[in-house]
Amino acid sequence: MKIKLTIIKRLLLGLLLFLAGYQLMILASSILSKPENLDLKFQPINQAIMQTSIKDNLSDEPIQSPDFEYEVIGYRAGAVRASIIVKRNNKSYVVQQGELLENKYKLISVDVDSAIFEYMGEKYELKTSLINAKK
Repeated sequence: MKIKLTIIKRLLLGLLLFLAGYQLMILASSILSKPENLDLKFQPINQAIMQTSIKDNLSDEPIQSPDFEYEVIGYRAGAVRASIIVKRNNKSYVVQQGELLENKYKLISVDVDSAIFEYMGEKYELKTSLINAKK
């Protein structure tokens, strides 16, 4: 029985030494190996593409859309910190200049005549006239 235990111990120790030597060889090869030099060749940027922009193709005229139906309740016009209060489907929204209305329409400007919103390059206009024809 004593002989079998020493043989088993030596076999396990030999296996352990073999695995340790294998791991050391892998470690040494990964340390000594150099990364491959990649030749990155980029094509030059076409100047014609850079000269045209999306804003050049869009019109500055505000459009009326059936999806953009808001009722103006109040507004504060001005060049800085202008805001507007609008209502749609019994919900009121207060939007300051530069903020988004329903995470979609960005308020660009508010003046005495109109408020201009922008969404995906298209401009939407709301009349800020608060005088209603209610009787």
